[in-house]
Amino acid sequence: MAALLSDENIILRAPEHSDISSFMIWENDTSAWRDSSTLAPMSRRQLWDYIENYDGDIFAARQLRLIIEEKATGDVVGAVDLFDFDPINNHCQLGLYISRDFRGKGYAKSAVVLIQSYAFRFLHIHQLMVIVGEDNAHSVAIFKELNYDMVALLPHRLRRSDGYIAAYLFTKINPE
Repeated sequence: MAALLSDENIILRAPEHSDISSFMIWENDTSAWRDSSTLAPMSRRQLWDYIENYDGDIFAARQLRLIIEEKATGDVVGAVDLFDFDPINNHCQLGLYISRDFRGKGYAKSAVVLIQSYAFRFLHIHQLMVIVGEDNAHSVAIFKELNYDMVALLPHRLRRSDGYIAAYLFTKINPE
């Protein structure tokens, strides 16, 4: 595996059919829908078709999803996404999901460092953006630690069961 997509603990790789069980859990975890655009459960068949038709060319598909795999065990830890890619202005959003059993172990930070390096050094993306709910202290801390600039507070951005909360818009510019 190329060093660009791995470190001492994780590998970022393309989705495979063997990941469907993990996708079923992630995509149908209604508590995670609050931070995404998911509106309904996904079937095994929908996920099979997604993987079957997966296009790893961000310039064609305008998005890229990579699986986060633990090197030592081969366990699927989560996924990291580049999406809403704009090739004219050369920016995209970054998304991240870590399975419940693997949270708090440093995988999120490692995955962000790797995908950021890949985006900047290999894809030559100029700007990464991420939207984080103000109630997600762990993610806020990660992006601050990785020197993302908090450029905006977006009021009433995310709906919760008791109303709306603000979200932070973080950005990072390619230093090259």
